[in-house]
Amino acid sequence: MQTERLYKIQEYDPKWKDVYLNTVEEIQSIFGDFFVHAEHVGSTSVPGMFGKPQVDLAIEVRDFDSIGDYDEAFKKKGYTIHGTGYVTPDDYYISKEGADGTRFLSVHIFQEGNPKIQDYRVFREFLTKNEKDRNQYIKLKKDLQSVHPDNYNEYVQGKQDFIENLKIKAKHWYSRGNNIPIIFIHYSDSEYLRYSLSLAKKTNPDKRVILLGDESNKHYEKYGIEHYMFEDYFKGPEVETFERVYQFIAGESKRKSHWTNFVFKRWFCMYNFIKDQGIERFWTFDTDTLILKDLSSFEETFADYDCTSQCNNWCVNGLINNQKVVKGYIDTINELFQRPEYLDKQREEMKENPDWAFTEMRAFVEYVKEENPNVFYLKTHRSGTYFDECICQEDGMEMKYSKRAKRDIKKLYFEKGSIYEKEQKTGKPLQLQTINMSWVPLFHFEQIHYYTLGKGRLYAFFASLIRSLKNRFHV
Repeated sequence: MQTERLYKIQEYDPKWKDVYLNTVEEIQSIFGDFFVHAEHVGSTSVPGMFGKPQVDLAIEVRDFDSIGDYDEAFKKKGYTIHGTGYVTPDDYYISKEGADGTRFLSVHIFQEGNPKIQDYRVFREFLTKNEKDRNQYIKLKKDLQSVHPDNYNEYVQGKQDFIENLKIKAKHWYSRGNNIPIIFIHYSDSEYLRYSLSLAKKTNPDKRVILLGDESNKHYEKYGIEHYMFEDYFKGPEVETFERVYQFIAGESKRKSHWTNFVFKRWFCMYNFIKDQGIERFWTFDTDTLILKDLSSFEETFADYDCTSQCNNWCVNGLINNQKVVKGYIDTINELFQRPEYLDKQREEMKENPDWAFTEMRAFVEYVKEENPNVFYLKTHRSGTYFDECICQEDGMEMKYSKRAKRDIKKLYFEKGSIYEKEQKTGKPLQLQTINMSWVPLFHFEQIHYYTLGKGRLYAFFASLIRSLKNRFHV
């Protein structure tokens, strides 16, 4: 039960985000592997919102019943332990207060997978993107604070009906497909991740940008992305089947067995993640793809398709419009590994092509052939814009030799804040929406990244030079 206490409301303060990040770091240090995920929630998580200078967090842990084991560690860090029942029975609540009794930190701890986490997230995204409703909420807060300046309980009660109606509105808004997230998946750390992840968030600031990763790449949260451990989603009956039937099939020269396993495995993690999060539509690209523009404008364009594809129509990439695509795809993968004749055919091909491997791309071709989903090939969308699927592949575009890449790559035109490629036959410029950067050095990532951010090509050159010098001299 909440008690009487002092309170105040104020304009949004950007420092609240820093408090959130520092608190997450502190909580992780206490919980260790017990910690699963954190969300910044409440008014302090919404830019432009008025609220109490009290940063709210929602934390997911692996075992709700064991949270009390960490009480003493939290007390040593200055937390007040309220436990369950203070808010609701499924919410283990802790807080911090200043010397005057004013609460400045509020932490709600839930069992992993608790649907309230998603409710918090939807409410935050709705208020962030709907100015009219946000302003109405601000006005209500100010009015209540002026009437009940010393009575926090009356202030809270006065908001309840409005908040409940707003939550219903937010859920309807979200269910209509708003805020379709961008989801990447990657194991280990790679230098180019800082460019692909930060640029995706910069060009799509209103979207959730999510990385299903591991401990080594968790530090990219500093760019405003959400990070989840992909191993937490490698579970369930489909995964059990995959673990039982999977075989490494490759030519003599292809020895990357861990990588080959992962390119299949990632789709099982993806399916469990979107199912757990209640995500129906989402964007996904390889992590070496730079997203240069806001993708929202294409969501209506591709809405009638089950999904889009890239890689010469061999892989699902871009926009996926329903969960059944991913479910059908992983079911096909498991089915293919249980077809001896099909696998024997793959082995024969690998003997003739020692650099090849049986990967998820071949499985996608079979899925399309057998299940007949409605797929749009992104490379064919050329109405003045273009989703480039590999900077090193010609695809009918102008090419030039890159000394740094030591190969031909597409010729890029930098004009008025946008980047273009030109068709060889017509000279028609196509504005890039995304570009895959496989097999090129970091310089090219940096050149595109900084230009897209408005820094200019000269800035990109010197930034790349400084990075190279630091790496050379281990600065």
